[in-house]
Amino acid sequence: CLSDWSSDVCSSDLSAEGFLCLCEDVAMKEFEHAWDEGYRSTELLKRYTTVTMGACQGALCHAHLKAFVRRRSPGSWTGSPTRARPPARTIRLEDLAAGARVPLEHHTSLHERHVARGALMDWAGTWKRPSNYGDVAQEYRAVRERVSIMDVSTLGKYRIAGPDATALLEHIYPCHVGDLKPWRSRYTLLLNEAGYLLDDGMVCKLGDGSYYVTFTSSGGDGAESWLRDWTDERGLKVHIANVTASRSAINVAGPRARDLLSRLSSDAFDAQAIPYGGLREMVVAGVNCLVIRVAFVGELSFELHHASRQSETLWDSLLDAGREFDMLPHGLDALKLLRLEKGHILIGQDTDFDTTPSKVGLDFAVKMSKPEFVGRTALERIAKLPRERSLLPMTFAGTRAPEEGAQLFVDGAHVGNATSSRWSPALGCGVALGWVRHPDGVPPSRV
Repeated sequence: CLSDWSSDVCSSDLSAEGFLCLCEDVAMKEFEHAWDEGYRSTELLKRYTTVTMGACQGALCHAHLKAFVRRRSPGSWTGSPTRARPPARTIRLEDLAAGARVPLEHHTSLHERHVARGALMDWAGTWKRPSNYGDVAQEYRAVRERVSIMDVSTLGKYRIAGPDATALLEHIYPCHVGDLKPWRSRYTLLLNEAGYLLDDGMVCKLGDGSYYVTFTSSGGDGAESWLRDWTDERGLKVHIANVTASRSAINVAGPRARDLLSRLSSDAFDAQAIPYGGLREMVVAGVNCLVIRVAFVGELSFELHHASRQSETLWDSLLDAGREFDMLPHGLDALKLLRLEKGHILIGQDTDFDTTPSKVGLDFAVKMSKPEFVGRTALERIAKLPRERSLLPMTFAGTRAPEEGAQLFVDGAHVGNATSSRWSPALGCGVALGWVRHPDGVPPSRV
């Protein structure tokens, strides 16, 4: 019997006939067998043996699980407490009555770091992410003037390989994929058969010919279904691995981004080593990273994609090295202003159910010269019709910007609404994106 175990260590020899989990009837011999097969961490043993998944939800057996691993791997991270599993919090009766499909909240590997720093956590799809750390203006200035970091682990991340990997991506993306050289990336749109925007992201070509693709935080799960549906529909030989949970990502952005990363790596970060749209495998603060150069916030930026178990180490190292540059992390509030100053849309906020690329100024990401891709036929038909509505960039004089969702008028006539709106310190005026109707085919110059 193992009931005399403490929360961390066992003071007596383990009996081969003992039980670690009474709820799931998991015996010591099953744990020994799992260990011999290579399942040597609390997370893997939990899933392999179903320990902690019974009625007690780990209240009785979680300490035994930790002790079993720590005894065999003293001082290793493999004996750490397991992450919370669904249900991570109680499902309320009103959620069930309303038919809620996702009553759970997902956390990144850095969640506790954000909370400890005083972050205001808010929803982003099913994820909890930092809105800000107390001073949005300072976070914004850190990106624009110095350097800042952001946890972007919530991005949907997938590895795609196999003989037909290129064929699949050529089919679902309206841009060219086959001509993408190794260690290069490209901004991509995801369209449905009607030519309407589903999501956006990046497609990256790796050195072995496989692909690393990303989608938005809220669109990742839907994108995976889309990939798998088309793989089955066309009978393609493609391997799709969802690595969203196992791979975290930190964005390093700002004019001093290279200076910061050079303090933590012997690899070169100059424009020749990793140009815009490029990617490389690098070591930063002792952590193996896939570094992708991006520009979502309008400043020099590098996304560091890495194993989730090393995320805290990388985050802490970046913060320590960043003290020299008066670095601050930034949250979603600063990010939304930064991308708005650049005019970058947010899928779901600036788009709706019938948004086509041309309506939001993304024609550059669609190559109608391609003979075939999802939505191409619909886009050909839509192009023959007059466009009566567009998402337009706007500026507002003064020291304020209208509220998001504010109604827009031309000469007293209602023409649309603002989808995103902020006051821009860089431009000294309010900036916004908004839908504007123009039945005559000519967008107004003033609203």
